Amino acid sequence: MYLPFLSRAAQRRTCASYIGLLILLNLLSIADVLGQKAVTYTEHIAPIIQSNCTSCHKPGGAAPFSLLTFQDVARRARTIQSVTQSRYMPPWKADPHYVSFANERRLTDQQIALIRRWTESGAKRGPEVARTASVPTPEKAPSVSPT
Repeated sequence: MYLPFLSRAAQRRTCASYIGLLILLNLLSIADVLGQKAVTYTEHIAPIIQSNCTSCHKPGGAAPFSLLTFQDVARRARTIQSVTQSRYMPPWKADPHYVSFANERRLTDQQIALIRRWTESGAKRGPEVARTASVPTPEKAPSVSPT
């Protein structure tokens, strides 16, 4: 770096300060990446899918395919990322800026970001977590009977 109005010593100090600043910024960004917990299906994605998708995406449901298992969701991870980012899914046509409703089925920006991070990091399963009674499994999923 050449600054004609500074002495050579001042130029060296200025250059060293810039290099130090760049190193510090790189270390901070690395620490931020390392500090982020890995997004996994069992810990982060399954609760989102189960509360917003499985009411339709189950055998005999309104949707064309099931999303009850990790394999079902992982197979369609890129599609899920795309349709949630565009807010095509879950379907909710009401304008959130006008009024809010009880039991809205809209995903938050944080949930959409989690889905994106999960997909981009390889759609990892993660450790098994204890299932609660409210989590549908293929065996316990409510069936839809034609009326």
